[in-house]
Amino acid sequence: MIMMIRLFDALMWVLGFVENDDDDDRIMNLKKNAVMVLRYIVHKESCKVIQWLKPDFFQTIIQVLIRKGNIPHRPRSIKVAALHILLDACPYSKNRISMIEANVVFHLIEIGLETWEKKTTELVLGIIVHMCSSADGRAQFLSHAGGVAMVAERLLKVSPAVDHKGLKILALICKYAGTGQVLNEMINVNAVTKLCMILQADSTDFSKEKANEILRAHSNVWMNSPCIQVSNILF
Repeated sequence: MIMMIRLFDALMWVLGFVENDDDDDRIMNLKKNAVMVLRYIVHKESCKVIQWLKPDFFQTIIQVLIRKGNIPHRPRSIKVAALHILLDACPYSKNRISMIEANVVFHLIEIGLETWEKKTTELVLGIIVHMCSSADGRAQFLSHAGGVAMVAERLLKVSPAVDHKGLKILALICKYAGTGQVLNEMINVNAVTKLCMILQADSTDFSKEKANEILRAHSNVWMNSPCIQVSNILF
């Protein structure tokens, strides 16, 4: 246990130091290796140090994801590894609380808005699904003006896995935080239109069932939406 904590501290120090020198190839390679080791530990270990990660740990991982330094873009391998770390930490409720304190959901939406890359988008939405399992996570998701729009826009455009995760997010939001404002926003950002399109497209059974579930639950609000009328959905 003590050795694991010391290893974690050392890796976090590597990721946090010399922040303005990310354009140095040696430092970038060092940080890349540190992220890869962290990913392995978080994925393989089930000790207490993994279950009780603090907000500053997640703040550091977020900085790894969003810090650009003087280079055109952060190597994809670092971004993917950092997202895997967040995803593997999600099953522990204490970690989800720490991630909310670190404003992880907000930053993930920002990352999602900047990319259409398949693996990155799947990981981002996979983490957000976990975070939206709690009221605080849903509140943080909805606090970002582009959250619902980002999820809706990527439906049917990236991969079936993205469709599954995106629909789970929308289902959680609609079920537990489906205020009039949120439901009207879903119309305005074409989320309701996308749900209708999923029913008509060559989507998986899961996607069709989840889309229909969401539409049926709020048919009283969306019945007059043009997409509902065009799709001839029976409620």
